[in-house]
Amino acid sequence: MKFAASTFAAAILFGLGLAIGAGAAGSHYRAKIASMKTEQAQRETAAVAQALATQQARIDKMQGALDAAQKQTIQARADADAAAAANGRLRKSLADYRARHANTAASSGQGEPDSDPIGVLADLLSRMGEAGERISRYADEVKIAGAACEKLSIK
Repeated sequence: MKFAASTFAAAILFGLGLAIGAGAAGSHYRAKIASMKTEQAQRETAAVAQALATQQARIDKMQGALDAAQKQTIQARADADAAAAANGRLRKSLADYRARHANTAASSGQGEPDSDPIGVLADLLSRMGEAGERISRYADEVKIAGAACEKLSIK
């Protein structure tokens, strides 16, 4: 019996040692898993931060290009308005000239009696000015938009 009791005691001690050892190994692996999860979370955070920084750089580039395009648009509109004002002054000068010389053209005796070469010139220049104004505004807008697109193109 003594042998059985000592064997039983040894078995209990052995089982107790296994349990303590298994507990220690389990604790070690739990700590290792927690460390791996922490490292993974740090890598994911760094990747997200890098993606956000890249996106913010793109947004800043777009905003800069849009601001530049806005300034160019304002300048082009101001130039077009100045040209339209000059065109208006030219039309007024032609209308004044036409009014002053209306009697001269009619009494000169050249061409048809009711022809008005100054009036024709005034109308022609007026139409050309209006068409030129529309075309130049459109061309400015297209040029500015194209330049902004080129600045924004992702390489």
